[in-house]
Amino acid sequence: MRVSELSRRVGLAASAIRFYEASGVLPRPSRGANGYREYGEPDVTRLRVFASLRGLGIDLAECARLASLCAAGECDAMDIELLPQVASRRAEVAAARRELDHLDVQLAGLEAAIRGGRFREHACGSEEGGTPCESCQC
Repeated sequence: MRVSELSRRVGLAASAIRFYEASGVLPRPSRGANGYREYGEPDVTRLRVFASLRGLGIDLAECARLASLCAAGECDAMDIELLPQVASRRAEVAAARRELDHLDVQLAGLEAAIRGGRFREHACGSEEGGTPCESCQC
């Protein structure tokens, strides 16, 4: 199959497929007598797995390595190697979620201060006994 059909089947732009090949992340395909790239079912598998892993935020080179395992029929080995990476990625997501929750609490406090007419006090620190700032004349 040609790159356009591969692109359609895996949901990646043909230009993205060519970019990944040119950058060495994906192996270069064989070429037909007409010079067109020729792809097979292992390439479909490789690119589907690759795209799924990239969507999860896994490193580009690691996605390529794991996808190649699956394309070579070693999906069980890929699964085993992928589990610790998934756990690590989930820990990163949990940490980011905690940071976002903390930010949301801070934003809610700021919003309440603005709505209550206390923004300048909140921003300048005069509500904690500090002195008002000169520029806004809190």
